[in-house]
Amino acid sequence: MNQAKIRLSQKEKELINNADWILTKNAVLKKIIQFYSELQQDQFSFLQTQKSLLPDRVVFSSPKISKGENYNGLPYVVLDYPRFFDDTGFGAVRTMFWWGNFFSITLHLSGQHKKEQEAMIIEAFDFLKEKGFHICINEKEWEHDFSTVNYVQIIKLSKVEFINIIEGKEFLKIACNIPLENGDEAESYLLEKFVVVTSLLADQLPSR
Repeated sequence: MNQAKIRLSQKEKELINNADWILTKNAVLKKIIQFYSELQQDQFSFLQTQKSLLPDRVVFSSPKISKGENYNGLPYVVLDYPRFFDDTGFGAVRTMFWWGNFFSITLHLSGQHKKEQEAMIIEAFDFLKEKGFHICINEKEWEHDFSTVNYVQIIKLSKVEFINIIEGKEFLKIACNIPLENGDEAESYLLEKFVVVTSLLADQLPSR
């Protein structure tokens, strides 16, 4: 019988003998969750000012914060708010922290909810270009990275190309991100982009 052996590099040996980095990681994730709780309150306050413009499913949605250890091997924290789903489809504004990568915010619509907002989002083409958003071109709905096989910057598209992407899939994702090294700006950035993406859920775009 072969004897089982653990074969570790020197770096790996140093890591398993150092609990501090794990404790630091856990402390960081706890701070991100607290940040999301406070951010969600600001999001809620904004939505209350938009009651007359937004459907009830958006205004009266409940938030959900979740975390995990393994999105492409790395920890993440997600805030879904607003979020709504039924037999006809799914909708959410997803704020994501992905360790080693970015903070992002995504409007994700599928099924009937996507169909209902298509015209609004097409109308917002120039607005979304100006605000630095990307659109998902991947056929895989639950990929969140900003690689060139998953997202393309809207500013690089013609309006016809933009429309073809929207009409060509059963789901739609409009997103943008900020690098983690700009984390001090994350709150204002995410709130600004939240205002943009939730405006796409209204009956008409606000004056700009």
